Amino acid sequence: MPERVSAFCCRMVIEQLQSTGPRIEGAIGSLIFLFRRRDQFVEPSLRQSPGERLDVSRGENDLTDYGVNPPIRLPLPPIPKRHGTRACGLLLGIVRCREVQSTRAMKEVDQNAFALHVDTIQLTRALKRLLRCETRIRLVDLRYDSEALSVSMGRTSCDVPATGTWPRPVSVARAWAKALATKPFEAAITTLRQAEGILDARGFKTRCSFDPRTEETESLVKRDEDVVGAHRILTRYKITKREVRALIGAASSATTRLWGPGDDRLIEDIAFAWRRMAIYGVEPSDIRRLIDRKSRELWKGGRKVDTEGHSLFARYNVTDAEQRALIENGDLTKAKLWGPQDGRLIDDIALAWKQLVLHGVEPSGIRLLIDRKSRQSRTSGSKPT
Repeated sequence: MPERVSAFCCRMVIEQLQSTGPRIEGAIGSLIFLFRRRDQFVEPSLRQSPGERLDVSRGENDLTDYGVNPPIRLPLPPIPKRHGTRACGLLLGIVRCREVQSTRAMKEVDQNAFALHVDTIQLTRALKRLLRCETRIRLVDLRYDSEALSVSMGRTSCDVPATGTWPRPVSVARAWAKALATKPFEAAITTLRQAEGILDARGFKTRCSFDPRTEETESLVKRDEDVVGAHRILTRYKITKREVRALIGAASSATTRLWGPGDDRLIEDIAFAWRRMAIYGVEPSDIRRLIDRKSRELWKGGRKVDTEGHSLFARYNVTDAEQRALIENGDLTKAKLWGPQDGRLIDDIALAWKQLVLHGVEPSGIRLLIDRKSRQSRTSGSKPT
């Protein structure tokens, strides 16, 4: 028969079990925390018979709020039934010594350590979405506020319900998000623990950073990568990295706001459509504004975008009349930049534009830069390769 003992005696037994080794220290710590708040719980029971295991629970109350998944079973040497609850009293003197040792050990715990308990399913969904939208971002930012963990990469962010302590933002490598998003995990709650610069989640440990300039640094890294990519395409036109950076610096902020890091497919489709409209003075930003307007019309009408459409305009239900209007409203000055023999040049500029689109650069700006460099080359007696 299970014997009822006080929370105080049960606590002493549990603390005495710390001597069995470090493999149960984590569970022991959670139980000690529970018993220190024992006035909130139903008195636990000690079920023990020779060869069985210790089963500690607190009845109908849910321990998951405190990071404990009941019942917790720990190894315990058999206690003869004839001793009953008196066995707990025999440990009193030893436990008092153990409490002194526990107090001293607690003082040595890293004061900067903290942890959060997060819903596993929602965390996994958030990480998968971020990895899908931000294909080139290398860092993941974790911020906690108002019972929600904000997980962000680049300009994309997701909120996940969480409880615990997370006093400062933490940044980790992209590999951490990829590992958690793809690794199966059956528990309903995932615990994120940070201690001494190491973030631990589901046994996957990685170094983390508390640098408050992480977001700024990430943006600069992304910009440098885009500059390098565009420069590689435009090298044959004698364009330097410095000139590519100047293009970004001169870009319109209004054009920059049209694009986001999750627009990869849309950018690819608009680049394809722009190739045949460039000679009419149409810019990719003009096509984007038309698509945004048609998207709003579809949403207001209760319809969805036809994701299986063979062309960009077919998916967003752009009519022939709207396409003609787009061409007729093209900038004649920009139309003069292009000629019937510029097919290869248009392809190269489209590739470079896809590297710089998030920074607000337009293809016409790249073409003007190439023309200027071409004139300089002719003046100096050399020709572009």
